[in-house]
Amino acid sequence: MARASVGAPVGLAGASLVLAATLLLPGLWDVLALRWLFRIGTAVAFLLAGRLFWAGSTRLSILTPVYLLGFIAFFFFSLIPALYVAFVFDPSLYPVDLMSRSHFVPTHEGFVIAFGDGLTVPFVGSSAERLVLVFSLLCLAAAVVVALAHLGQRGGPIEWRASRSRLVILCGIGLAACAAVWFLRWPIDAARAAGSPSGLAHELFGVMPVIVAFCLAGLAFSIRAGQRLPWFLLLVLVVGALFTVGPLMTKQFVIIVTVVGLFLGSRRDVPRRARWILGAVIVVVPLIALPLAMVARSHMAVTVQALGNPHVLIGQTSYYLINKLVYRQGESGYCLKSALERHLDGDHGNTPFYFAAALVPRALWPAKPSFSRGHEYALAYCGYESLNPAALHSASVTLLGEPLIQGGLPGLLVALLTIIGGLSILSGLLMRGPLPARVAVMALTPWLIDFDQAFSLYVALNVKVALVMAPLIVLVAWPDNRETAHLPV
Repeated sequence: MARASVGAPVGLAGASLVLAATLLLPGLWDVLALRWLFRIGTAVAFLLAGRLFWAGSTRLSILTPVYLLGFIAFFFFSLIPALYVAFVFDPSLYPVDLMSRSHFVPTHEGFVIAFGDGLTVPFVGSSAERLVLVFSLLCLAAAVVVALAHLGQRGGPIEWRASRSRLVILCGIGLAACAAVWFLRWPIDAARAAGSPSGLAHELFGVMPVIVAFCLAGLAFSIRAGQRLPWFLLLVLVVGALFTVGPLMTKQFVIIVTVVGLFLGSRRDVPRRARWILGAVIVVVPLIALPLAMVARSHMAVTVQALGNPHVLIGQTSYYLINKLVYRQGESGYCLKSALERHLDGDHGNTPFYFAAALVPRALWPAKPSFSRGHEYALAYCGYESLNPAALHSASVTLLGEPLIQGGLPGLLVALLTIIGGLSILSGLLMRGPLPARVAVMALTPWLIDFDQAFSLYVALNVKVALVMAPLIVLVAWPDNRETAHLPV
């Protein structure tokens, strides 16, 4: 976006806000044809914003957390479920009401749950989907405003000219974290089998994806023309992290690899051939990661049977993809729908700033209540009924559901301001901040754009992840007379 052409982004930001306000007008969302107009309008707005970012001088805007969170919320929690219900779902398969007891099935966890269609279909077209669209449009408008605020400004270096030894150390740390994933699984699985807490091993296990993400982001910033070592180290770490997909970080891994690939592809100093290779990596890595996760999470007998029978393999893969792309979001959307209908104008808590308590360390507050309430939400809002009190199935009410439960409309407004305001600041750091901050924000991206998360845990987890990265930030920030290069982005 050139300074002379600020009219287009200003108009896009304004149009996004107008569309969000129009969605809130009574009666319009109830018309089926208008729902599709709103969805299509939102899709066009995101595509236009992406086109403006990519064609102008603020390409990094397409990778800002506030833009990505809005896009993911819209794409996975509105557009994909709506397309599934409109063109794939077959209502003739259900001769009775979708939510009747005849369409509930017992699971190995001891729960009675509805089929994915029984939760997805009621969510599509509901007031909860409308709220998701409004949230997405607000994030989009904020992303455009952030891009405009940094238009024409010279930011920190986009290229980290680190010494070879420092890059090798960074890659080694990432590979060590990948290896630790497998070593930590043994005591965790043993403790789980014995019914005892896994303690320190579980805490360390959760730290590993943070370390891998930061090392990948740091190596991405070290890429520069004429240097092959950074490319080689980045490829080695991507391959190493790929082997952690099953037991640990499928979603985080796919997101950070995609973000790193898009970042390198956005740099004008990267050769065209390398951009094609990066594009292929962005497409191929998720295609490898998803089947690996499917195999890792299925029983070995089922996996062997599927490998020996193409029809079974296709059926299992199709179900896995539909479950991940549609049913998982449909369940969370249905939970949000229940919370919205019950608490927006009705009974709700009176603590809109409740999430601040999640930031207090348990060491300072031994009686701190647990904010991991996925089991409670599953029973209260998601249509689950527990047959086994010991079974702890978790469900999500998304980032928007918990503030409604705890604080009603004021709680929702506080959460919206916190999310969009905080991500806008971090997006500005990614675009024009000092190099260590840019690396850290890129590494944080998988956690910053997790829409399918309770809001209090979202805030606490991102603060925790940032603290874990602090020692690694020192490694990037340590002075070196070769680490000062500005490149066009």
